Amino acid sequence: MSKMINCTNCGCLHASAQSVNSACHKCQERYHEMFEIIRQYISEHPNCTIMELAANTNVSIKSISVYTEDEKICIR
Repeated sequence: MSKMINCTNCGCLHASAQSVNSACHKCQERYHEMFEIIRQYISEHPNCTIMELAANTNVSIKSISVYTEDEKICIR
């Protein structure tokens, strides 16, 4: 059963089966888009640093850190 909760990223109200730590559909799509941008850059530049990655993809270091914490990417 869905509950109305606030998105953990943007704060908008949305329906979710989870009661906590749930992002809205728009934020989930953005999360996956940023991941693909990062993944593509790392595949072309496997020895890049987090600073180079952020500068060349326009994805914040904070956002990149989320992917490393989730173990979706590994960078030096």
